[in-house]
Amino acid sequence: MPEPQPPDAPPPGDGGAPEHPGAGVSLLRKYQFRLIVDPANDAHFVYCSAPAVRVPPIQYREGGEAKSVHLFAGYPEFSEVICRFGMTTSPLLWAWFQKSLEGVPERRNVSLVMLGAGGVGERVRWNLNDAWPCEWQASPMDALGREIAIGTLVLCYESLTRGGAP
Repeated sequence: MPEPQPPDAPPPGDGGAPEHPGAGVSLLRKYQFRLIVDPANDAHFVYCSAPAVRVPPIQYREGGEAKSVHLFAGYPEFSEVICRFGMTTSPLLWAWFQKSLEGVPERRNVSLVMLGAGGVGERVRWNLNDAWPCEWQASPMDALGREIAIGTLVLCYESLTRGGAP
């Protein structure tokens, strides 16, 4: 699989509708994944790994029944979600990660939303419950931009639900 590439230029504004009618489509359209932590704290990413869960089987042999092995469901194991090439206009995402640096991660319910063509509409929503950031890597800095670039953000979470659009 080819390595995802960052977009050509940082997005202007909030990435929603054009800033004026003749402005055309925002460059944020290349950021197809939106990470919503709360209404004032979100970011857009070019690449996000899919949430994954595994329920490992536990083998159990009965006392006198050596040929028979019973399988029981173990505890679910959730993979980390890795988001790359991100932009945000809010410093709150870094403040949230700083809690993890201090050794007291702040668990929040987070939505990972895959946007439709042109960054418009919601295609799929995954809800990461009791999530917290466990890794942060900054991107090269742009002195002319007002956005905060994120190279990589990794999230841990305790449970997963699917919601939103089809």
